[in-house]
Amino acid sequence: SLLGTGHYVQRPGVRLVPAGGGTSLLAWTDYDGAHFRVRVAGVQAGAVGSPQTVSAPGVDSVLGDLAVSPKGALVTWISGKRGADPSGPQRVTAAFRAPGASAFGVPELVSDDEVAATPAAAVDLAGRPLAAWTTLGQRTEVAVRPAG
Repeated sequence: SLLGTGHYVQRPGVRLVPAGGGTSLLAWTDYDGAHFRVRVAGVQAGAVGSPQTVSAPGVDSVLGDLAVSPKGALVTWISGKRGADPSGPQRVTAAFRAPGASAFGVPELVSDDEVAATPAAAVDLAGRPLAAWTTLGQRTEVAVRPAG
């Protein structure tokens, strides 16, 4: 049963970020009846569009962060996490959406070591997606994906 303490999704759980032109992106942790997963949808004029599941199927995942810029969007999450409980190695995973694209790309494993804190996301002015997190060994790590 998923009821009881220890199974609730850690924050943020939901992120809504302005995307320009009167639109926003909404990211959240969802439960499909078997696994926690991360989903993203566009929002325009108060209406939520069709969601895209960005986390890998069959793997528990909880939302880390969402960043949007004119150069793209990045969503990060922790895979191997079932609500607030581990269900496997807890690693940072991310998906990037290029400017003008309608969907995020395939999930990319970002961290080698297990994480201790929610990963942050950013997209710099050159269009490089960045993820930052703290490992269980209390090291702060940053990953940068080349632009384009």
